[in-house]
Amino acid sequence: MFEQIRTFSAASLEDKFYLSESTLYSCMKEVKKIILDYNLQLVYKTNYGYKIEGDELDKRVCLAKIEPDTKYADQYSSRPDDLFEIYKTVADSFLEAHYQVTESMLQNITGHVHQNLMRITRHHFVSSSISGNEDLSQTRAYSIAETILKKLLNNQLPSSKHFQNEVNLLALIILGKLEYSDNNEIQEEINDFIDWAFSKIDKKFAANFGTLAVLKMKIAFHLVPLFYRIKSRTQLKNSMTEEITQSFPQAANIALYFTDLIIEKYGLKISIDEITYIILHFNYGLSLLSQKKLKKRMLIITELRQSETSLLKFKIAQWFPNIITRIDFIPPSAANSVELEDYDAIFSTEGNLDKYHGGVSRLNFFPKESDFERINLALNGFSNITSILSKFSENCFYFGEASSRDEVLKIVTAMAAKQDGKELSSFLNSIEEREKIASSYFGNEIAMPHPLIPFTDKTIASVAILKKPIQWDGFHKVRLVILVSVAKNNPVEFQFWHYMSAFVQNEKNLEGLWNNPTFENLISCLGQALAEEF
Repeated sequence: MFEQIRTFSAASLEDKFYLSESTLYSCMKEVKKIILDYNLQLVYKTNYGYKIEGDELDKRVCLAKIEPDTKYADQYSSRPDDLFEIYKTVADSFLEAHYQVTESMLQNITGHVHQNLMRITRHHFVSSSISGNEDLSQTRAYSIAETILKKLLNNQLPSSKHFQNEVNLLALIILGKLEYSDNNEIQEEINDFIDWAFSKIDKKFAANFGTLAVLKMKIAFHLVPLFYRIKSRTQLKNSMTEEITQSFPQAANIALYFTDLIIEKYGLKISIDEITYIILHFNYGLSLLSQKKLKKRMLIITELRQSETSLLKFKIAQWFPNIITRIDFIPPSAANSVELEDYDAIFSTEGNLDKYHGGVSRLNFFPKESDFERINLALNGFSNITSILSKFSENCFYFGEASSRDEVLKIVTAMAAKQDGKELSSFLNSIEEREKIASSYFGNEIAMPHPLIPFTDKTIASVAILKKPIQWDGFHKVRLVILVSVAKNNPVEFQFWHYMSAFVQNEKNLEGLWNNPTFENLISCLGQALAEEF
């Protein structure tokens, strides 16, 4: 039966590739390691030989990732006239269906059809689970895919079961390539998911994207074809993945959390290249949120009676005479009945702020200089270099040796935890969980680890300069480690990431730091790198 997976005896492999028995055994161990990343398994059965077991699409992804041996590539290539015939059939099928498609999409889909035909003619068929629980048979994409395959396979159609699976795959590929922003309605399920995800993000990062209808639309239009690309194993590549992740760290953290929510809701695994496109969407949203208004409204949640708030109101008005247009006071019991989005800054004199799920900062009954700094940052963001340099402290600076990433993470986290009064193990655990998702290497031998979600009450930068570089991940070594922990209740403080990104990309100032690795010189180099930002 064609469904059976062909086996290869050890002797036939040794003859074909001119290998000794010991060399073949060594090669098979390497093969096992390689294919494990693609959910495949190398199996050996006595009297039969070797075979690779797994889903057919996983095999194709594996083959696509591994550089083919040119010695055998020619026998699988197609003539130009074959490709033209496929292109013509694909184009005609879209025309017959009155389905608009761009030239680049036609070429891309033609390439997929070409690869699928080579596989089908060798009787390597995809599994029945390719479309999951989704019924694609009523979509126009399914009808177009069916037409294309019937025309090209002609009288060599496989069994109805295999043919339906192949049509499902091609329909998913088509759906994953089409533009949804022109004339397609946003699916209600996607709408609901984004609303839910935005509310979760607001609680974790105190960034209220729910008010940005344009961002919601952009992400919805991106997610629909993305889900189809994931199912068809055709996720997009991005040659600027590392640059985007390093340039927009705040948006990257939010996008990583957003993809975790996709996994939780849909069980779909998204590649890091695809995540970078989501990063760009959230960076756009952050830029909209950070646009300043000429006049600011401030809300204070307090148990003080109205008659007792006059002194506090007077002091704040004295600090910011030309900025604040209105200060409202409400009791904690009324917090749920107020539209918090209407305010530019929200503070509370209460001791426990956890119930507000972020976005509310603490304010003393009798405001101090530290309160001025918090209010100023909430209203205006980082307005000068000093406001950024104040996040660095000599108590959170280390110059010395470390043997590994784990060791230096403990050093910088311990300093930061002591500075903010946080429990070390939970702080360190949050940082390590973030590191598992994606490396925090930022280029120029610098890493900027950070908690998975905002953790500390104030923004802290904890620094370690190492005498000798250490291995940070599988590809990079690091000399400078800056632990960045952004305050959990003030979304404006996320701007700190922008300024840190400007610093780590300034190679000239970094060279000066390597030559004189002291805290004083760190502050000097930071100041020079940030001079152009203000």
